[in-house]
Amino acid sequence: MVSDDHYHADKLMPELAQWLRETQNLQVTVLHGQGEHSIPGMVNLKTADAVVVYVRRLSLPVDQMKILQAFVAAGKPILGLRTANHAFKMNLKNPKGFQVPAGQMEWVEFDREILGGNYHNHGPNEAGTDVKNVVENHPVMKRVEPSAWHSTGALYMTQPLAKDATLLMTGGIKAEVEPLTWVRGKVAGRGKVFYTGLGHPDDFKVPAFRQLMVNAIAWAVEK
Repeated sequence: MVSDDHYHADKLMPELAQWLRETQNLQVTVLHGQGEHSIPGMVNLKTADAVVVYVRRLSLPVDQMKILQAFVAAGKPILGLRTANHAFKMNLKNPKGFQVPAGQMEWVEFDREILGGNYHNHGPNEAGTDVKNVVENHPVMKRVEPSAWHSTGALYMTQPLAKDATLLMTGGIKAEVEPLTWVRGKVAGRGKVFYTGLGHPDDFKVPAFRQLMVNAIAWAVEK
């Protein structure tokens, strides 16, 4: 699921999907919102094994949002990239007087309740993020190398994490360190969850990021 051109996700996600088809033999469907508050083709979730979300500040038509919520409630896995932690919250602080358009629906608690994070700000764009692996023996981290590198994407402020989250990577700016990548296991009413704050355009060129995505999908669908 991709919504618009923020971070060039509208181009990078279809390219990643094609790479996954060619190198991993995966069947991948791209649901593209074309920058609108609607994502056609959501019915495809009814037969999908997992969904990757790279969406930013959308409300969706109620019927579309209900399909996504039913997908989650069925115990199927969600994988979130970067802006997924504010995917369905149109305004960060939802200022007084702001109203969701009629027939549309937000999912304000998607970050906290589903992804397990607490996005509330980001660091300076020019500083980027110092990426560091903090776990080696988790399936999602297999062959994710190098174990430390620099992303040109600003650091997202995401703590505190849900208590059941397993931290896999941290991001840092000088002495400030934040959770960057984590997973949550399957529980009643929610399937497996993977989230990473990575997903800046330059990240897609980094072998460690692509390996992370391959591993996360395999872990999520138990392949």
